[in-house]
Amino acid sequence: LTIFLINYQKIIYFLININVSNPINFMIYVLIIFMFFLTPFPTTIIILLNGFIFKEYGFLISYIIIILSSAIIFYFFSKIDKFIIFKKILRYFKDKTKIYNYTKNNYSILLTRFIMPFFFHNVSYGLVKVKFNKFILIIALAEIPVTFALNSIGSALKDFSKETNLSLQNIVTDNNFYVPFLIVIVI
Repeated sequence: LTIFLINYQKIIYFLININVSNPINFMIYVLIIFMFFLTPFPTTIIILLNGFIFKEYGFLISYIIIILSSAIIFYFFSKIDKFIIFKKILRYFKDKTKIYNYTKNNYSILLTRFIMPFFFHNVSYGLVKVKFNKFILIIALAEIPVTFALNSIGSALKDFSKETNLSLQNIVTDNNFYVPFLIVIVI
């Protein structure tokens, strides 16, 4: 986490300029973005970058890494209540608020996935002790439209970067850009 905090801009610059056609560089790239998804930093730029670099394969890379990192974060925080201080905080949260009861609902997991940041969503539902299989299934379904839309926007940006006379009107009127953009806005 400290390395990411100190070198956030350098890491993004490195990821943009890496030659992913080499298998070793590809593995380094995937490892770095996987570690990035385990941190509380916004992941939207990485999903866009995957669409920019890999086009339609960027969706698969992003989607798999989102599910794996969500599972790891969720599992880690579901086991953290072994520490006494966390038990007291969770007991207070259960006793004093009715929000705890709503968090067990399938719809709340789905809707909060679109509202809460990725990392904090995984942490909060890990602490609440939602069933692991239920959580993974719901987020796997919830992540499909957002990840696909962001990946499509990144892919469209790559197409636009190749054009010499690019205007804002070209971007706005291209359905490869505005349809995914509207999906993200609606969600």
